[in-house]
Amino acid sequence: LSELNSRNQEYDELLIETTGIADPAGVANPFFGNSDIKRDFSVKRVVCLIDVALILDQLKNTEEAIKQIVFADVLLLNKTASVTEAHLNEIKETLEKLNPFAKVFKENDGQFPIDKIYATERDQDFKTGGKDTSHDHKSGHHHHGDIASLSFVFDKPFNEKELQMRLFGYLVFEAKDLYRVKGIIHAKDIEHRLILQSVGQSLVITGGRKWEQGEEKKSRIVFIGKHLDKPLFEQMLNGSLAE
Repeated sequence: LSELNSRNQEYDELLIETTGIADPAGVANPFFGNSDIKRDFSVKRVVCLIDVALILDQLKNTEEAIKQIVFADVLLLNKTASVTEAHLNEIKETLEKLNPFAKVFKENDGQFPIDKIYATERDQDFKTGGKDTSHDHKSGHHHHGDIASLSFVFDKPFNEKELQMRLFGYLVFEAKDLYRVKGIIHAKDIEHRLILQSVGQSLVITGGRKWEQGEEKKSRIVFIGKHLDKPLFEQMLNGSLAE
């Protein structure tokens, strides 16, 4: 990347294709953690190509498959003619529970909707699953085997520094089986969204679009991983809310 940058040439896109067993978080980490690369190259999207005939077995037996799906922004369902429509719907539902951030596109006669794929960017607002519950926040909880997806919605603003400190501490010391964190944060005294995401054990917080006048300000945070302790996350997040 440094060598490409030193040539002073303009590039439309930089496409990195990994091996089939790569951990995409490790590949993406320099784009978020290296200041020079971060300045000159931005990650637009992470795409995962999925063989629908094999994916359910791979999710049971292969850790890499889970990591790739959870980290992706776009999931492409390939070889769809090899399975029934009912099986395809089961796969789609499973993937959406595993990764509520991603957009899912199906192959049609060997073609994918390229314009829709390129319109998908990593820092866009995302959808969160789960029914609303009572108390001062709302949460959703989905399982697939040992994998859990916990989603939280908060009406009260966060103390940005406190939230950052608590999440950073968790990622460094306790996050062995946490695959991904992503959130859109309403922080006290900040007029724009904060986009929060984890890349491996790193925490990245960037500025999002400004809150519009009269718009309801809410924070949405999702954690995906194995054996997640829901009360621990509730305690951590509640303790980060602004006074």
